[in-house]
Amino acid sequence: MTSLQERHKQVYDLWVATAKPDRRDIAFFTHNYIRQTHPDHHVTRTNPARANLLAYAAAGHATCTEEYSNPDIIDTIRSYIPTNRPFDHQEGSVVDQVLFGRWTYTWSSTTFTLYSITSHEPGVAPIEYLFILTPKLSSPSLHHPKTDALLLAAGTWTNTLHEEIYVWDDNGWVKDSALFQSIQQSSWDDIILPVSTKDSLISDTIGFFDSREIYQSLYLSFKRGIILHGVPGNGKTATIKALINSLAKKDIPSLYVKQFDSCRGSKWSIKKIFARAREMAPCLLIFEDLDSLVEDKLRSYFLNEVDGLESNEGILMIGSTNHLSRLDPAIAKRPSRFDRKYLFELPDLATRVQYARYWRRKLEGKEAGKGFEEGLCQLIGVLTEGFSFAYIKELFVSTLLAIVRGQVQTAEEEDDESGSGKDVVVVEKEEEGKRVFKDVETPEEFKENIFWKVLKVQARILWEQMESADEVEKEKVKTGVVGLRKPPVIKPE
Repeated sequence: MTSLQERHKQVYDLWVATAKPDRRDIAFFTHNYIRQTHPDHHVTRTNPARANLLAYAAAGHATCTEEYSNPDIIDTIRSYIPTNRPFDHQEGSVVDQVLFGRWTYTWSSTTFTLYSITSHEPGVAPIEYLFILTPKLSSPSLHHPKTDALLLAAGTWTNTLHEEIYVWDDNGWVKDSALFQSIQQSSWDDIILPVSTKDSLISDTIGFFDSREIYQSLYLSFKRGIILHGVPGNGKTATIKALINSLAKKDIPSLYVKQFDSCRGSKWSIKKIFARAREMAPCLLIFEDLDSLVEDKLRSYFLNEVDGLESNEGILMIGSTNHLSRLDPAIAKRPSRFDRKYLFELPDLATRVQYARYWRRKLEGKEAGKGFEEGLCQLIGVLTEGFSFAYIKELFVSTLLAIVRGQVQTAEEEDDESGSGKDVVVVEKEEEGKRVFKDVETPEEFKENIFWKVLKVQARILWEQMESADEVEKEKVKTGVVGLRKPPVIKPE
């Protein structure tokens, strides 16, 4: 009678011989061929997305040499990659995408051989497989301790962010170092909000990660959800950037989601998104434009993940939306899912003056900011009634550019034509229901102030653009394309 091992081998050989070609697993058969051609090695197949050995070596933790001795037995696609800094006149680079390749890999005094293959199948994203060959042990073993030690070290490194942010992109998580670098200058000092709102927001976010023991002592689930909502251009994105940067300094990772679409379906994406967040916890999980992400057909599935049929311990969720009314009440009005909501509305006069002072501090000592005196901050606050933070920022940027480009004479001429030194503020013309400019006196000390003259002209231009944008939105409402944000009620001085 044959032994159990022999019978198992017979079944295995039968399966290999009779499997239909169109159903064969390329990774399995490659694994099998490597075993046959390298009988003196233990062969482990692994997922490089979980333990990226090549990136681990590139970071200096191992040495890795690709086998190019015979170019006829490798398969690569060689492509040009343009530079991401064209203004520095840097050239791009030419790189290989390896479809079939082999490397000699040394780590912790052990030399391994790596094979990498990439499978391309119709309708499925390319899948990469990695095979680790390690000299066999004296006795047969399913796993090799040196291979497992390498996978543990490389896997731990791979699943740790290194000055990166996780971004969900089409079919999986991508580490985005460029996004991380772009938020390095973001600070809570740049966030201009009412003091009580800002303090509460910082306490609810940064303070959450310092409160685990408090939650446990009260027998509460250590998780939190917050919604940032309001008309566009009033600081939601800037707040998220400041939060990401603050948490990075505390080694709290951030995961950023702006779509659920993938070739495997949105439900699969949601499952994978929350699975990674649970692995990375404590972490920040960000959903941009939450109302657009969670469609009706996904609501129940999304809520199941939010409610945590599996534990969401240590996850702080931030959802942003320009249209809170479009969010399903099960999301927007149910504590324990998204517990707090912060409204980012058009800034009031005091906040606009504070923002003008913020810009004045930024421009101190700069030639373009010459003439930006403290007394102008109050006038700018009055002038920009009805402006969002984004439009006020653009007002300062366009003013500075006009001054630097020498467009001062044009500004003076336009200012003279518009009312000879008079100011403009936003009012609502009730009989027509339309906001217009109204002339008011400019204080004597600022009538010859070039910065102020240029800024007024730019404000008028931006106002006309805002009015045009509102007309477009109104037309969309008529055709049922999108809802119009409610315009602010602006009263005459």
